[in-house]
Amino acid sequence: MLSTLTANDWLRLAAALLLFLGPGVALLSFYTGRTNLAATWQVSFAILFALAVWPVLMAWLQLFNISLFRPALIAFFAASWSIAVIRLRPRIRPRLRPPAPERAILWLAVTVAAGAAVYSLRSVMVGPGSDSYHHTLIAQLIMERGQLPRDYLPYTPL
Repeated sequence: MLSTLTANDWLRLAAALLLFLGPGVALLSFYTGRTNLAATWQVSFAILFALAVWPVLMAWLQLFNISLFRPALIAFFAASWSIAVIRLRPRIRPRLRPPAPERAILWLAVTVAAGAAVYSLRSVMVGPGSDSYHHTLIAQLIMERGQLPRDYLPYTPL
């Protein structure tokens, strides 16, 4: 439950989210039109690319019966961020101009909405909704096995 998380847990969550974005940033670095995109679009695309990597990666790993555990994940994230840093290194320069007001308002609204969503789930073990328990079960099985589940054992005989 979120209400029992310590400051260390929140730091670990922030680090996990940063690591999670690595594949998305690496993929975005190969898009030649990224220089014409505003920072908001670049962050949005990096998040979308990072989300898209996982189903494809898990499907390929299951095809070859490869499990994805901690050492492999560390190598994957290190490779992703290495590719991103190497490819984006010439572009990394501090920008001192402030964002446009509408972008600042957009990011403030997104941050407030995300904070409210997380706060509303502070005492909930599984999110409300018809599929939340099912999705939590699948995520737990993926974490335990390191690949997409073929069955739901030991949790259910289906």
